[in-house]
Amino acid sequence: MPRFEESAKEFLLAAKIEAFFYDVSREQRGLHADRVVPMNTEFVSVIPILRIFDTVKAKDFYVGFLGFTLDWEHKFDERSPVYLQISKQNLILHLTEHHGDCCPGSTVFVWMKGIEEFHSTITSRGYGYMRPGIEKTFYNSLAIEVTDPFGNRIRFNEDLTDRAEASPTTDL
Repeated sequence: MPRFEESAKEFLLAAKIEAFFYDVSREQRGLHADRVVPMNTEFVSVIPILRIFDTVKAKDFYVGFLGFTLDWEHKFDERSPVYLQISKQNLILHLTEHHGDCCPGSTVFVWMKGIEEFHSTITSRGYGYMRPGIEKTFYNSLAIEVTDPFGNRIRFNEDLTDRAEASPTTDL
């Protein structure tokens, strides 16, 4: 049998196997129109993990500049990398020096309220390495993007839709 025919048969077999598993998966997930499977699963929260390289710089940025609270800090021993949790109201972040936990240069997108007050507060702190602006986005929000000393970005956003509905004469 020529190699082309073998390849075609292998391809068709792989396609049939994939289609079978796709159908089973759809059925298990309740995606058939005639069968709906109720699910009792609830996702409660998401906690982004950001890579850091220096605990002192991280605390200066997140606690000193952005106003987060240090909730807890963990090290297996004195020479181990640190893993810590910070929070600001309902926003929780994990910061890690462990090389295998995540990659530096991540971005976290945050919806919030009171962005102008937040902007005023953080810019008044005189952080020497950043003076973020506030801008209107194409998706109708006000946004502040900050970059930590390790290349991670946080995009704070406030939806302007509610403002427009509350006071239609406001021009931002």
